[in-house]
Amino acid sequence: MGAREQVDNFYRFATERLRNSSSELSVDELYDQWRIENPSSAQQADDLAAIYVSLEDFKQGERGRPDGETTQRLREEFGIRSPE
Repeated sequence: MGAREQVDNFYRFATERLRNSSSELSVDELYDQWRIENPSSAQQADDLAAIYVSLEDFKQGERGRPDGETTQRLREEFGIRSPE
């Protein structure tokens, strides 16, 4: 997809979001939303590779970490208090 087509697609996306949004969105927020819904080919390839690695890890018995453990580690790392 060429740059012209990407810009046209983003314009249509942004116009529709602004028309249907109850809050004012910035251009950065619109672009972030558009990128999430329209990842580049490179991003799709990276995501697919990560999924395959995770599946292989799972087959080898890796089960990851409990969600609460990871959340707590990130809170400590970034100095964020736990919600009360």
